[in-house]
Amino acid sequence: MNYSLNNMNESSITNNKNYKLTYDNGDTYDGECVNYTSNGTGIMIYRNGDKYDGEWKNDNKHGMGKMIYSNGDVYFGIWKNDIKHGTGLMMYSNGNIYNGRWKESHQSGKGKMEFNNGDIYKGDFDLGYIYGKGTMKYINGDIHDGKFEYSKLIDGNIYYANGTIKNIKPQTIQIYFPYTNGDDFYNKWWKPEFERKNM
Repeated sequence: MNYSLNNMNESSITNNKNYKLTYDNGDTYDGECVNYTSNGTGIMIYRNGDKYDGEWKNDNKHGMGKMIYSNGDVYFGIWKNDIKHGTGLMMYSNGNIYNGRWKESHQSGKGKMEFNNGDIYKGDFDLGYIYGKGTMKYINGDIHDGKFEYSKLIDGNIYYANGTIKNIKPQTIQIYFPYTNGDDFYNKWWKPEFERKNM
């Protein structure tokens, strides 16, 4: 990427000191540089209005940092090679708050989501979905506890606010294979998670 150099020269830019870079696309960087690249700590203001303040490695967000997005979302946590990867807190502009593990910029692993309506989920996430073991506490007092797939409880218990309890069992899908001689045979039973693993 092309950029112009402000207040630096060929020899000084090899040191970890604060300098300013103005890129041809309109982005600006103010921070530590090594060999013409952002390394160390610095602030990048993007042309679209996003702002990152944190650690860098070879022009990539890498380490601890805070990103303020132009849409109002705010992320504070660990970055790896320019993506959210590790532990981080995301405060969404709609009022939702996620605090937990990230993998390749997706909520993945253990985490907690506080929804803007007052509902709270704590447990497993996968690729941005509520997926795995966890507990969802609804603002009306109901509690869903067990195994989730795509935010839906598929195996566990529902504890209603009125004191009743409902047990949820995994659904199964019966696969039908007709034989050429006309006989019928139900070959096997597949659980919903099997389908997902083999998509």
